[in-house]
Amino acid sequence: MPFQLRGKYINLYTFRRNGQPVKTTVLFYHDRDGGRVLVHTGYRSGKVKRIMTNPEVMIEEADIFGRPRGPRMRGRARVLEGDERSRALGLVTMCCLEKLLSYLFHDVLLRKKRDIVEIVPEDP
Repeated sequence: MPFQLRGKYINLYTFRRNGQPVKTTVLFYHDRDGGRVLVHTGYRSGKVKRIMTNPEVMIEEADIFGRPRGPRMRGRARVLEGDERSRALGLVTMCCLEKLLSYLFHDVLLRKKRDIVEIVPEDP
């Protein structure tokens, strides 16, 4: 059975070079057709830099305060570029009001490029 994410937030665990996990609570888009999770985040933020060094991640459903709401899953993450990024950005910004407002504020108003991270959970 494919994984199910029902909320708006996940805890994304990325790993430092020494293996220590770093938890970040983020808004996400769950692409049920593609079986992936998309995250719209700051350009070359700490989590993006850690993903570029080590693509292994863990995710779990969470509430807005980062309290876990589901089981933890392992996965692989990568930063999308070019046409893939453009298509994913369309999916992410149309999924809920918070993501659309984040896109309008950061990408359009402030003209700051943001990264789109794709996470593909591993099968249990």
